[in-house]
Amino acid sequence: MSEERILDCGRYIYLPKRKLAGYAINFTPESLLKVGVLKEVTEILTKYSVPILFLSLSRPNPGETLRALLFVDLTNADIGEQELREKLNEVSDVARAELIKPVFDGMLIDVYFEKLYLGSKRAVLFREPLYRALIKETVKELGSGGFALLYHIGVFMGRSVYKDYLSLLGMEDPKSLVELGKAFFRMSGFGILEIIYLDFEKKEVLLRVYDSFECSLYENEKKPMGNLVRGIFAGWFSELFKTQKIEVTETKCIAVGDKYCEFLVKGKI
Repeated sequence: MSEERILDCGRYIYLPKRKLAGYAINFTPESLLKVGVLKEVTEILTKYSVPILFLSLSRPNPGETLRALLFVDLTNADIGEQELREKLNEVSDVARAELIKPVFDGMLIDVYFEKLYLGSKRAVLFREPLYRALIKETVKELGSGGFALLYHIGVFMGRSVYKDYLSLLGMEDPKSLVELGKAFFRMSGFGILEIIYLDFEKKEVLLRVYDSFECSLYENEKKPMGNLVRGIFAGWFSELFKTQKIEVTETKCIAVGDKYCEFLVKGKI
């Protein structure tokens, strides 16, 4: 995995002894297709010598408010935090700008937005310490039963995700659903998914996953460890292939020293 392709989506920054400020900005729905809206904001920041530390925009939905999160450093700026908020509120396409103060010296965290959404559905972010504990402690406490539990949880996840993608796409186009699944798998941080071959008639597919989030938790194992991911593929492709009888075998795994994980999916015809 290239270091250049890592996107840190954490909405916080820690710079001790710096005067930090955050702003939650609501842009008008009309601002979405306008040119120069952000230019007005950056011109204000430039005028008062305010460096941008972080800027993120929510996924746009035509006709709805466009939300942004801005972190700045006011240590050497020619403006205060409240005055800057007032200046931002004067921008023609800004409906409202709210100040976010550091939780303590140098630690600025987004405590304004209350929920995360991913494609109109609520989402929860799990950093590695959390999902490592969830996966590995399940196996530690339950042994082989933990592997089975993770697999079956994955099956339910895969079925649910398939139906969600079907709703998002609005039509049952198998090839488009596959491409959507690949893209979302990668976007969600599960790993880089490649389809080596896919045969709809035989209900068979060979999948390759680079840098699996689950299997990267293990090393020097004697057997493949992608139980949750294997279950996700089982559930997802059981919906795609229209069969409840499906078998997924992990034939290669980074946990045993392979360069990638590989899953052979076979549905009963």
